[in-house]
Amino acid sequence: MLLGLMPLAIPVAVASTPHVYIDPAVSTPEVWTQFTVDIKIAGVIDNDIYTWGLRLSWDAIMLKYVSVAEGPYLAEVAPEGTFFIEGELPPAANYKDFACSILGPYAGASGDGTLATVTFEVLDIGTTTIHISEVQLIDSGLHLKPYTTTDGVVNVHTDWIANPDFTAILVEKRVDCRTWSISIKGTLITFYGKVKNLAWVPLYVKVRFAGTTPIGKRTYDTAIANIQPNDVSGFLTYGQGVTMGMRGKWTFTVYAMYSYGGSRWFANTRKVETLTFRVID
Repeated sequence: MLLGLMPLAIPVAVASTPHVYIDPAVSTPEVWTQFTVDIKIAGVIDNDIYTWGLRLSWDAIMLKYVSVAEGPYLAEVAPEGTFFIEGELPPAANYKDFACSILGPYAGASGDGTLATVTFEVLDIGTTTIHISEVQLIDSGLHLKPYTTTDGVVNVHTDWIANPDFTAILVEKRVDCRTWSISIKGTLITFYGKVKNLAWVPLYVKVRFAGTTPIGKRTYDTAIANIQPNDVSGFLTYGQGVTMGMRGKWTFTVYAMYSYGGSRWFANTRKVETLTFRVID
């Protein structure tokens, strides 16, 4: 924890127990969007909070940490400002440490307020929690305060149909510059395609670029494209450098689905179009 370098706090009995919690209690963001939660504190009566530290953890399959901003709880009572810090961890980690302290010989904060605001990005559908742990609340006398916590719930769901009628998806099959086409310029080969979504819910599309070459099989996947209902302007574009290993037989396979499945993407999709071509000298 980040508070390991701070002065040793002495546990002491107090008249009330501060409560640290996530607000809102339940977040319902959409997949592939960003959302924020506040880390709040309440019930601080006659317990001045001079320094706080805690750890947030989450499901890294569903959520990705983006950023944090210090809340006003300590800053509002700190004439010389505060010292706010977040732990350094790899981007794929599923937890993060935060700490903040008032600067100078002043009394701490009381009452209710916001300690920090954290931003996450949604990676997958499902339900998970944002868990609070390893909390340290220290007053201006270096007394360690007891506390209670309440985690936050993140519910990323979909109202999209589970088994859509794929006849509602029209993939234009003509191979020309308006629909499917391949451009080779120098060492770059680029695939262009357009998918029409005639359904009443968003459609998610990915292209798998796979080939058999003299040096073995190669597979590349595009990013997932979100095509809104009745949107005929959504283009899929993919470029891949042509090298000696790129010569051979290649296919572009278009996959589509209505309910995004994260790492299970290809298991939950259906093929809607395949284009085969060869790269030669």
